[in-house]
Amino acid sequence: MENFQIMARGLHRRCPQCGVGRMFTSWAQLAPACLHCGLQISSREPDTWAFMYISTAFITGIFILAMLWAVPSNLWAGRILVACVALVFYLITWPFRKGFAIALDYLVELRWNNEFGLRFRPDTKK
Repeated sequence: MENFQIMARGLHRRCPQCGVGRMFTSWAQLAPACLHCGLQISSREPDTWAFMYISTAFITGIFILAMLWAVPSNLWAGRILVACVALVFYLITWPFRKGFAIALDYLVELRWNNEFGLRFRPDTKK
C-alpha cells in the first residue's frame, strides 16, 4: 500500500515523501526541494533519464502502431496530424511522467539504498 501511495503522489506531482509539497514550481520546472518536508527533488532529475527515455519510446511505439493501423486517404495530412498529436501528447504527459519517475527513484532509494535517511510519511492532508 505504501508503494502505491508513493507512486500515486508522483503521478499527482506531489512530494513522494510527504504528499503535501508540490514537485514542480511551474508546468515543467522541478522545485529544488519540497517546501513542506525538505526532500531534495531537482537533484533526483538525473536519475530519471532512463525512465523518461523508455516512456517516450513506448509512446512513440504506440503512435507508430497507430500510423500503421490507420492509413489516411491523404498521406501528408495524416503524417502532419500524427506528428502534431504526438508532440502535444509528449508535452502534456511530460510532468506526469517526470513526477512518476521521481517517485520511482525515491521508492528505489527508500527501499534499497537510503543513505540519506529517507522515510515515508503518511498523508498529512485529508
